[in-house]
Amino acid sequence: MTQATSAPLESSSGRSRAVAAGLTLRQSRRRRPAEVRAHNRAVVLGLLFHGEPVSRAQLARTTGLAPVTISDLVSELLAEGIVAEAGTAKQPRVGKPPTLVAFQHGSRQLVALDLSEVKVARGAVLDLSGRILHRRSASLGDPAHLAEHLEDLARELLALTSAPVLGLGIGTPGLVDPAGYLVEASNLASHDLALAEILHQRLGVPVHVENDANVLALGEVTFGHAPEHGLLTVALGLGVGAGIVLHGTLIRGHRLAAGEIGHITVDEEGPTCACGRRGCLEGAVSSSTLRARLGADTGPSAQRIRAEAGATLGRVLAPIVSALNLQQLRLFGPTEIYGGAFIEALEGTVRGRILPALAADLDVHFSPLGEDAVLTGAVVPVLIGELGFS
Repeated sequence: MTQATSAPLESSSGRSRAVAAGLTLRQSRRRRPAEVRAHNRAVVLGLLFHGEPVSRAQLARTTGLAPVTISDLVSELLAEGIVAEAGTAKQPRVGKPPTLVAFQHGSRQLVALDLSEVKVARGAVLDLSGRILHRRSASLGDPAHLAEHLEDLARELLALTSAPVLGLGIGTPGLVDPAGYLVEASNLASHDLALAEILHQRLGVPVHVENDANVLALGEVTFGHAPEHGLLTVALGLGVGAGIVLHGTLIRGHRLAAGEIGHITVDEEGPTCACGRRGCLEGAVSSSTLRARLGADTGPSAQRIRAEAGATLGRVLAPIVSALNLQQLRLFGPTEIYGGAFIEALEGTVRGRILPALAADLDVHFSPLGEDAVLTGAVVPVLIGELGFS
């Protein structure tokens, strides 16, 4: 995992930590000598993970690595069971056909926890393809015992695994530093909690914790086929948050707050928000707000309410899309609220407020990952941290 230049962040308890500005999803070609082998291994794994079975010779041509280096790396990965030989290539030429190698998505399993819902944690066991094998959920109860609640749920899921466990990934609301330290999560009534460290010590597996909106973006790139060079994901529910991937890097921001759009003021005369300010975006477009306004109404007035809310979000997102020249905008949230008039108004507002050349390349739609997007995305930091790729 490649970290960008960091800046110090002081927690409310006075603990100073290094904060990385971004998290790189794809490995580049050049590294310092001490990192070369790990980098080469990650490059080969990434190609096999995302591609079809391929010969050693083709891996050498694609990566630019020496055939002897490829042979050494593949032998290592075969011994670990992460890749396996998969028959021979079809070729018209005379001679022995080359043996193919393929990534083994079932060779390791992962555990994921989704803390984005109120007072409930959802958990799953997944294979390396992101396929969910088992599900469990649990009440979070007293916030003072958050780590204990998560430990119990994780242990239940670990007991269901049937292959070596690569690690535990957690997607949570709030500000999370790259070491898995929960700086602040008002939705969970928690702050200054070394969540990754605590759970790692108790469970004995690698633990990676990331903001829930960020894992949505990570999951979209790794499992949702979104482009890594310009993606904005927006999570719509009880809160509103965004994740940004730019040129293969997850953008965290100076204070870990990149994508915290829910408390941008959109109406200075609007209702008082839980943050203490008036007229926040969250108060205008959250699912609880829209459900309350819509009631059982499905007629023209309901469509107008949805359209107004979509346009409000569009006015907030347009400057972000334009300033960063983003290509993909993907939404997460209940489609019965945010589909139809809402997304149509959102898209129309964004397109109408940016340059036509930028609008022509913009793709706006709901994520294909659906309601499991946080669970799926939460395992991506584990892939990056433990295998070096995503």
